Amino acid sequence: MGFVIFELLLWAGLIYLFWSMRDKLVQMETELQQAQIKNSRPGMPVFSRPDKLFEQIGTFLDQPIYRYAEIQGKRYQFDFAYADQTELVLQDWQRYIPPGLVYRECKSSEPVSA
Repeated sequence: MGFVIFELLLWAGLIYLFWSMRDKLVQMETELQQAQIKNSRPGMPVFSRPDKLFEQIGTFLDQPIYRYAEIQGKRYQFDFAYADQTELVLQDWQRYIPPGLVYRECKSSEPVSA
């Protein structure tokens, strides 16, 4: 009986250790994202990370350009490529994807192929 209690305590400790590590990693990720926003150059947009990309239409700086991108559950369509290193001000409905691609949010009436 004592062995079972000891084993249960070990499992509880292991679960607590994993739970604590997960919380710390989430906290570190949040802090890194906030630091990226604070340390970005003024006028330069924060990069967005697309979840999915659809329909390659060309290349820009040896990187593929896709007609559609899905970012945080919303669909965006390629708008223009931005190679200049000067200030770029984006609207709320625009997203910036490296190496300099600007996407605009799709309206619900626009067709999107998957």
